[in-house]
Amino acid sequence: MRKMMFALVLWLAAGLPSSALAQSQEWPEFSPTGSRCFVKMPTKPEEKSETTDSKHGKYTTHLFIARTDVATYLFGWVDYAPDYHPDKQAEMEANRDNLLKNVQAKLTSNRKISLTEEYGVRKMSLVHPGIEFTAESPSRMIRSRVYMVDYRPYQLVAVWESGKEEPPGVALFFSSFRLEHRKSRETSGAGK
Repeated sequence: MRKMMFALVLWLAAGLPSSALAQSQEWPEFSPTGSRCFVKMPTKPEEKSETTDSKHGKYTTHLFIARTDVATYLFGWVDYAPDYHPDKQAEMEANRDNLLKNVQAKLTSNRKISLTEEYGVRKMSLVHPGIEFTAESPSRMIRSRVYMVDYRPYQLVAVWESGKEEPPGVALFFSSFRLEHRKSRETSGAGK
């Protein structure tokens, strides 16, 4: 997910939102191929993917960016080499710290969260760890969630102008994130 931060920095450097969309409009649900999840985004997102070699093998970063007139929304995940199993808490914290460092933002809140996934006929549940944090730079407010599902990190980021109230779309963006039904994943061969 460290490469994801490079792309995020370039994106943040490009500025705040550019396309107009009323915050009250219905947002479509989006499920990129291979993502194994769903999230609502205000517009069809721009997609950026990059494969990189590392000491742990190749990994691919997938980023999706959508903008409104008051906020920018980023959703992404990383597919690591199958035999690489990062420490989940350390991976989430590294994503937070790299984002803060790269955009020169100060952490204003941080808390542990979780994502519950129900699957199977008996409605069994898996709980995946996560963190949610907010940060502020001189020009931007940032709210982000990072979840570790198996060994795949997912990150959601919302950015809006500093000094403004959190746009209503931010709550919708974060609350809409859900995982694909695990039985569907197993049937399609996507697995973990």
